[in-house]
Amino acid sequence: MNFIGKAFDNDLYGDDFLQAMADIYLESEVWQVLNQYPQFVRDIMLFIDYDTAIQMEGLGEVISGNLEEDE
Repeated sequence: MNFIGKAFDNDLYGDDFLQAMADIYLESEVWQVLNQYPQFVRDIMLFIDYDTAIQMEGLGEVISGNLEEDE
């Protein structure tokens, strides 16, 4: 079971649920199965990824689309 399943099993909600989703960077294989989860989980992951990109690369790089693609 991955961190998303554990968050659901532990009945996390609100900020606790959001904090649990930050584990996406510890279990990156979850990106491959996100389509198995409700839309709101995928939306949370998108926001986490966006926020991380801004923190790491800066807003200008995100807006300009100059981020490197993972291979």
